[in-house]
Amino acid sequence: MTEKLQDLISRREGDISLLEERASSIAKQTSPLGEEIAILRKEQQQSQDAYERERTKLLDELERVQYDNERLDHMLVETGVISDEKKIAMEILAKELKGAREELAYEQNERDRRRAE
Repeated sequence: MTEKLQDLISRREGDISLLEERASSIAKQTSPLGEEIAILRKEQQQSQDAYERERTKLLDELERVQYDNERLDHMLVETGVISDEKKIAMEILAKELKGAREELAYEQNERDRRRAE
């Protein structure tokens, strides 16, 4: 019985030694993985930071372009209104000029007729 217990203890000690060796081996294998994970996390954070900076830059640029577009739209409307006002003014002046020419022609015809009489 003592012999069986000694044999059993010896086997258990062998199993424990084997498990300790495997645990040590696993720890050695996982150590580089832990370092690699840390490096990958750092790279991921750097990429995320770069993405956020680029996104902010693009959003700022988009906002500036939208502001410029609104300003240009306003200027275009003003220019269109001014153009329409000029066109109306030119039409009025053309009608006045036509009327003045007709009046001048009438007066010249009257003067010519009076001279002829």
